[in-house]
Amino acid sequence: MPASAHVHAVPDTTAAGDYSVVTVRVPNESDTASTVRLVLTLPQDTPFTFVAVEPVPGWTARVVEDALPAPVTTDGATTTRAPHTVTWTADAGAGIAPGQFQEFDLDLGPLPAAGTRVLLPTVQTYSDGEVASWTQPTPPGGEEPESPAPEFTTTAADAPASAATAAPAATAPSPADGPADGLARGLGVAGLALGLAALVLALRRRTHRS
Repeated sequence: MPASAHVHAVPDTTAAGDYSVVTVRVPNESDTASTVRLVLTLPQDTPFTFVAVEPVPGWTARVVEDALPAPVTTDGATTTRAPHTVTWTADAGAGIAPGQFQEFDLDLGPLPAAGTRVLLPTVQTYSDGEVASWTQPTPPGGEEPESPAPEFTTTAADAPASAATAAPAATAPSPADGPADGLARGLGVAGLALGLAALVLALRRRTHRS
């Protein structure tokens, strides 16, 4: 099967710490058989604590949790078990027919630190018993192998809005302000001036009486 038609993983976000909907796109490369089973393995060194599947008509999905090789600390909590595999099985008479493809969506997270390669090795089984294993990692900077594993790389977390961005400082009136805005500002300045004048006059009278 040509590598150009391998199984792909397309995340809607790669920002570290976010939850991402990852679309697993599965083409059928057989001329005579349908794809009837798909098993995707999730990373265990940087595990996802949350994994949910979107229902696909004609398919049954199952997420299997397993013990981690070693405890992992995420958001201050230690995790010893996490989702390990996701299996989609075609119902009777269903499947991905020759010349077709199917998309399977996973909601998972939180994503690991920026720069982490997330590998999702996938095994594709056909109705005639043929198996295609998309499990080979692509060497950094190297050529894509014959059966590459679906993967994506995380990026820096989205920066939160700063106080300056969230609440811009007040500015002086601009020529673009409307008449009502100019009048309101003018009345405010005049009121302040009158208040100061009254204060000065009261102080003078008090000094004079004493």
